[in-house]
Amino acid sequence: MINLIGGISGHVDLDISVDYCKSKALLTPDCIYYEYYTLYPVEQCVKEQLCITDLGNQTASNCPQKKCKFDLVHQEVSDCPCLTTGDPRANKACPTYCSKGNVTTACVCDTNKEGFTVAQCMLEKECKFDLANQSSSDCPCLSTADPRANRTCPGYCSTGYNVQYS
Repeated sequence: MINLIGGISGHVDLDISVDYCKSKALLTPDCIYYEYYTLYPVEQCVKEQLCITDLGNQTASNCPQKKCKFDLVHQEVSDCPCLTTGDPRANKACPTYCSKGNVTTACVCDTNKEGFTVAQCMLEKECKFDLANQSSSDCPCLSTADPRANRTCPGYCSTGYNVQYS
């Protein structure tokens, strides 16, 4: 029971267990609209909640993220960032995915490539493009021209030369 100045009294029923929709950042599929909350109008809340719960049946103008989910191939990277796997724009607007035994400095490691994990991909790139800073346990020594010769890898011998000292 609440007693207010002027003799007004009554019961207040606040259901604190209800998750009210308060902002787009805090929006969930289960939150409930609150018609008296002026900072996040019901109309906006409903529209944005449908983008979460029923994206496939909404227009791209109401739900801009739809174009990134259903029409990605026609989108600019500035609007829909490149995906870490399965991006249809790879090797066009997005970098190509690296493949085992064929890595380049420009390729990116695919986060869902069977038989070639991101860790394996990164190591292959490091062994190919930054060999001097890798250990021989991570990157096997090369038989010739290894930049780690006489450090973590054995030095090379020159045969056929007779070196004389005076």
